[in-house]
Amino acid sequence: MMPYDKPLADTPHHRSSLHYTTLRSRDWVQAVSAGSNLKKLDRTWLWALLAVAWMGLIHSLSNKPGSDYEGASEAISWLPFATTIAHVGMYFVLSVFVLRTLVLLRPVSAGLIAYATIFVALAYGILDEIYQSNVEGRSSEAVDVVADVFGAVLVVVFWFLIRRYRARSAG
Repeated sequence: MMPYDKPLADTPHHRSSLHYTTLRSRDWVQAVSAGSNLKKLDRTWLWALLAVAWMGLIHSLSNKPGSDYEGASEAISWLPFATTIAHVGMYFVLSVFVLRTLVLLRPVSAGLIAYATIFVALAYGILDEIYQSNVEGRSSEAVDVVADVFGAVLVVVFWFLIRRYRARSAG
């Protein structure tokens, strides 16, 4: 019998003879509210590593020839602006990682962090499109860079709204 399979009667908090297989909800709430485990994960190097890994994912997707995406384009032909939505989503995630890295570093003011986040998306989007133009069956489009920057702008706007909400809630 595994420790998590023992009957509740064998535990200090027994109410019935039911078996439990997961952490009790009260213990889970206490662990999460304490935040000690979550704070250990909120490290600058981890967010920076996630940003670099996400950049690698974006690069690997850009490195595939156009013929690899023929089936995908047929499957999503009913969805207008599907590639634009994909660009916004990919760079939204990248911008979350970049923004959190910069916030934890606290090198400058909030405004400069916002501009730096947007600049990283712009610069990487341009470099990605330049690289993609050299891949067989792929082309470079300015609309894709605009979508990349839009994903970053969404992150920055959400960040400012969260900051405003927290400031109003605090006092």
